[in-house]
Amino acid sequence: MKISEIATDYLVVGVLEEYEDYYDYSHSEFTIINTTKHWREIQRKRIKALSHFENDDSFNFIDYLDKAIGFFSFSPEHYPQIKTLLEEKTAFFLDAEVGEIAMLISAPYSLERVGLQICKDGTAIANAYEKTCSKEFSTVRFPLKELLK
Repeated sequence: MKISEIATDYLVVGVLEEYEDYYDYSHSEFTIINTTKHWREIQRKRIKALSHFENDDSFNFIDYLDKAIGFFSFSPEHYPQIKTLLEEKTAFFLDAEVGEIAMLISAPYSLERVGLQICKDGTAIANAYEKTCSKEFSTVRFPLKELLK
């Protein structure tokens, strides 16, 4: 598993965890988005559709449910370098095998409404809600349009 300078099937994005009235990145986890060729094409079409609203000040983003997004916990045993890499970059492509991704630890929450919020400026935020207490998990805003080039 290593960072890739070109688009791969796995995009890692850091998560902001909500604590009362502020977000604290230091206690965060991360998402991996399975960015297959088909997924990337769908996102390009969505960004193009949003371009019609770029001069509309009352419109900011649109939400999509997205099963390609997984939330994970940092682990000292399984690829601890992900935490270090996220301190350097907020989002990066990962060159990894399916088996390596399977070894990662899923976030210990029962998540629902996992989705992608695509903003009219081409950035995005992945988010989800914990089922029992409605705690929200959101990634840092990442440059989706740039990453899809």
